[in-house]
Amino acid sequence: MPQHQQKTKFPGVYTDKDGKFFIQTEFGKDRVTGKRVRKKSRVDQHGNPFNSAAEANKELTRLKYEYQQSQGYSNYRMKYRQFMEEHYIPYYRTTVEHSTFSVREKNLL
Repeated sequence: MPQHQQKTKFPGVYTDKDGKFFIQTEFGKDRVTGKRVRKKSRVDQHGNPFNSAAEANKELTRLKYEYQQSQGYSNYRMKYRQFMEEHYIPYYRTTVEHSTFSVREKNLL
């Protein structure tokens, strides 16, 4: 029976059966809900797929750092405006063309 994922030299970084890189890790337990906090991704923070194990490891390191900075807490009291300004709009800006973003920007908040 063939394996569907293989380890790389970086812990938490794997290749799938097509040779594409992805990250998979568990950060621990959420201090509020008690649920496991797991992350699996095939793309970096800008939505670009990983081209190497080193790129995937760099993203995994960034995610671990962010989790450590939050001290294991998710922000359950985040307001809509804060989410849009800090997370969604910066991501959305990188996924559409400049002209599309400039037309839609005023409707995002």
